[in-house]
Amino acid sequence: MSATTKHTSTTIAPALTREDANHYVLTGGVTGTVDTTSITGRPIVSIEVDGTPVADAELRQTPIGLEVSGVVEQVPDLKTVTVTMILPVVRLQFGEQITASGVALITTTRTSIAPQILEGALQTYEVRPVAATASAVIS
Repeated sequence: MSATTKHTSTTIAPALTREDANHYVLTGGVTGTVDTTSITGRPIVSIEVDGTPVADAELRQTPIGLEVSGVVEQVPDLKTVTVTMILPVVRLQFGEQITASGVALITTTRTSIAPQILEGALQTYEVRPVAATASAVIS
């Protein structure tokens, strides 16, 4: 009597397979693209606020979603404008696109070469809605 081994494999139907989006196209209060990964394995963030490119934009995954932040404008002895944007992580099928809502916080911080002369609130805030069309792409 010989022993036989039965091999079975469990596969998930493609229609049920979901993955996190890795490409977000932004419109609204902030425009541009956010790629959570690239061919180099690093994120690529290319965003603008009111037509001004955001410098040194960084992407972090946090418990509340994707956090994108960077410097919009720096004027020595006057102000620094930054953006902090929160986007939801979107789970979808490959090839599918889903639109989601996010929010951008534009912070203007007053600066001075003599900071002790500044009085009152040093930061002002503007909240802007952001629409993100999320997809999963090969990068």
